[in-house]
Amino acid sequence: MANTLKNNLVPLTVFVIAAWFYHKAQKGAAIIAKPVGSLLAELQFAVNGSNYIKYTAPGFFLNPDKLNPDNTVNDRLWLKAMYMAHEKHEQFIEQLFDPNLRLRPEYSVLIGQIVDEGSIATALKG
Repeated sequence: MANTLKNNLVPLTVFVIAAWFYHKAQKGAAIIAKPVGSLLAELQFAVNGSNYIKYTAPGFFLNPDKLNPDNTVNDRLWLKAMYMAHEKHEQFIEQLFDPNLRLRPEYSVLIGQIVDEGSIATALKG
């Protein structure tokens, strides 16, 4: 038994050290990958001449699939896209949602509807 342990100690130690380095490299790659990916996307936008989608008129569809049953936003990427689609959307979103991103009760009638200045005013009138 002692002889087997003695013969396998060096390969086992090398394996453990290699696994530790691999784990550290994976963590380091994950930290670097997101900023590099974002930079490459921006570079692609510049090279292709494409850009973020901008709406010509303010307003967006308040998709029920983007809300949890308690009316909190469950899709942060959708929310970010709506912020970026038109300058007025930030004002709409700040008015519709509380700081916890829960839809305010008076605006629940807008779920599944187009959200714009007119529909917000209509929802406030009841």
